[in-house]
Amino acid sequence: MKRDLFVTKEKVTEMDQPLRVDVSETPLKGVRSNIVQSIRAFRVQDLQETATRLGHHFLYANLATAQSKQDVLDMIAQQFTFPAHFGKNFDALYDCMTDPLHKSGPQPGFIVVLEHIPANGKFDKEAREQLLDIFRDTADYWADRKVPFRCFYSFAVARSAQAQGDKATQAVGEPPAPPAAAYGPADTGSVGDSQRVGTAPDGSPLYGASWYREPTPAELAAFGARAQGQDKAWGRIACKTAPDFRVEDCVAVDEYPDGSHLANAVLSAAWQFKVRPPWKGGRSLIGSWVQITIYNDVERKPKYEK
Repeated sequence: MKRDLFVTKEKVTEMDQPLRVDVSETPLKGVRSNIVQSIRAFRVQDLQETATRLGHHFLYANLATAQSKQDVLDMIAQQFTFPAHFGKNFDALYDCMTDPLHKSGPQPGFIVVLEHIPANGKFDKEAREQLLDIFRDTADYWADRKVPFRCFYSFAVARSAQAQGDKATQAVGEPPAPPAAAYGPADTGSVGDSQRVGTAPDGSPLYGASWYREPTPAELAAFGARAQGQDKAWGRIACKTAPDFRVEDCVAVDEYPDGSHLANAVLSAAWQFKVRPPWKGGRSLIGSWVQITIYNDVERKPKYEK
């Protein structure tokens, strides 16, 4: 059965096409062209930039809130933008990443990232291996056709009981008004201690986020599409700060309306966020956790919590 394609190509002029580089000039030097492996020291942003430089498709799924096989398949389908008739099983997952794309025309290559694959009783070791086997079979499929397919994955870390308790007691209300635009270099003026707003998934302090660069409309496109028509809808995540104003290890915290999957939409965009690390006692706390909320105002435009 013919399927709609979930990977599309933009028509660009020859002058607009970026010069592609050899893989030996990228962080993937030494990585086999068709492989499924742990993400290890690779950063999502570096992998996405490498895909752009190589002219490859980049597919990303953050599975931090998934608990079951159905959750995993739903979130992969949503974030990979599979067609609406996706069968929600492992065989359908393999099908969507192989024959329809091959039949659509020549493919340049793929870099795939699966972050925070669940590791719990509902998605046990056998289920995790079945999922990874699908991607291994997909890598073999494209290897037979001389097309690179590299998949990188990580497993979820269980949240602390304390963090779950904080979520249960957290007041659900309307997020604060968005800050003024804060593009460009970091503020060099005097900065007070960052405000603690709760407890992070690992039990450490959770601070309110301060943007180094606010997200662009393009970066929040998935959130905007899902929140369309829902006044004052919002999604909230917690992330660990990293060098270069990046965030990592993000997890969903809360959302409104319940069941809207807006927190997942924020998760899928978080690898692009630029956030200042918390500040305390005159020093920057890189590696500490921040809370980020993205929401729609009454004009149905994505806004950001400071």
